[in-house]
Amino acid sequence: MKIIITEEQYGHLVTNLLDLLLGNITIKTVKEKKEEGIKESYHSVFNEDGETVMTIWVKGSLRSKGCKKDLTLENSLIEKFEQYMPYYKHKMFSKVLVNYIYDKFGIKCDCVQYDYDFKEEKHMDDEGDEYEYTDSKTRKYNVKKKKKIKESVEDSNVVEQIMDSEGIDVSISYGGRVPDINVFYDYVYFLFKFSNTDVKPYKHLKFDTKNNKVVGIDRVPDFSTITDGFRYIPTEILNTYFVEKGEEYLNEILPIKYPKHNKLNESVEDSNVVEQIMDSEGIKYDGCGYGGRTYDNFGRKHDTVEVYFKLPDKERLYSRRIHFLTRNNKVVSVDSTGDFRTITDGFRYIPTDILMGYFIEKAKIYIERILPYEYPNDSR
Repeated sequence: MKIIITEEQYGHLVTNLLDLLLGNITIKTVKEKKEEGIKESYHSVFNEDGETVMTIWVKGSLRSKGCKKDLTLENSLIEKFEQYMPYYKHKMFSKVLVNYIYDKFGIKCDCVQYDYDFKEEKHMDDEGDEYEYTDSKTRKYNVKKKKKIKESVEDSNVVEQIMDSEGIDVSISYGGRVPDINVFYDYVYFLFKFSNTDVKPYKHLKFDTKNNKVVGIDRVPDFSTITDGFRYIPTEILNTYFVEKGEEYLNEILPIKYPKHNKLNESVEDSNVVEQIMDSEGIKYDGCGYGGRTYDNFGRKHDTVEVYFKLPDKERLYSRRIHFLTRNNKVVSVDSTGDFRTITDGFRYIPTDILMGYFIEKAKIYIERILPYEYPNDSR
């Protein structure tokens, strides 16, 4: 059923919700003081409990380009909003916010920015521990010009300005490599050092790499928890800054750290090396078999494939196992594998990623072909 709501009705809904969530709001103005090194001018808006819920940027690097008074909402407020109003009419929402602030304080803002669509995602780190992080989207809108504000990579210098102003140094280090089906997972660690404390928090990014080049980003943590100043930077700009730094770092060090992978194509195209070894040693790949499904403590599905080999002068078949994490009858990642190098000495001279890539790909094709028949209700 389609529900139609007028702009006036939507305005009343958002205004009443703001009054309910915020109570009696107050405002405090901070002006630029060059002699004290304060470069920003802004108004902080507080809820009835004295918590910052909005900031109106009047001057400084955190004000969006083309804006005179840029109204920025705190994530804590938006997350509460989404508990009552999961769907936004963004243009209307921005207009209502501007009118709300004008009615309360007589300040006419021309721009609005906020994060939205918060999602808690669960992942596993390289040590097998589960962690959660919050992902979101960023909305920046010029109400006066009635158009979205385009992000620019140049805005990432805002991150450096915040770190400079708060006395934060950051260093990058390599966190290791984990092989998967068609790519590697390489980790980059950012270590933050504060001038006024011995606490050294860190965050790590997980990149997809191939041929020692970054081909994608698998996980971005919540950098806004490092320092209060980061909370005022749009998530997109904050993440872009550290992702680009991490990618640049990996692309520089991986060819040095793993020189043998510089020219290897980690795909099935190199699988003929495996087949040549098997042909020369009289080994026959004898297909795959399904080894069953198990569930972990988090309810995730783990499916096992048995890869069979016929060795010369041996009557019985030999096998090695590959364990996959699956979802909706599709492979998500490789859990673990048996040691395929012990099948024959020749396999010990093939780079592990080439050897395992060959058999993992065969097992993946097999498991994704048979799972819909084994578990037809899981295919959705």
